[in-house]
Amino acid sequence: MGKIYASEQTIIRSILIEGDKIYSGSYKEFGYWYRKDGTMHYVSITKNLRLFDEKDNEEIWKIFRFKGSLYFNLLMMFLFTTEKQLRKLSFLFLFRIVLE
Repeated sequence: MGKIYASEQTIIRSILIEGDKIYSGSYKEFGYWYRKDGTMHYVSITKNLRLFDEKDNEEIWKIFRFKGSLYFNLLMMFLFTTEKQLRKLSFLFLFRIVLE
């Protein structure tokens, strides 16, 4: 069996299968796969969004759906979809709320 890479040959850390889409997450990258004419094709969600700085060392460890939104769980934040928008929720913000 051949290896499948999302981009730049990073290791895929997480997947979520929904219908005919397979969402995958890796190092500073996530998107989805679909099959066309027997071949798997990858669509990057993050490609043109500039979500990560050069100094960021983020990987997508878990992908799940909750109350209609798609969540991508990184080490220090969640990225989630809301009506075709991507939003960021930092864990540091949540920790501040709990500690106050």
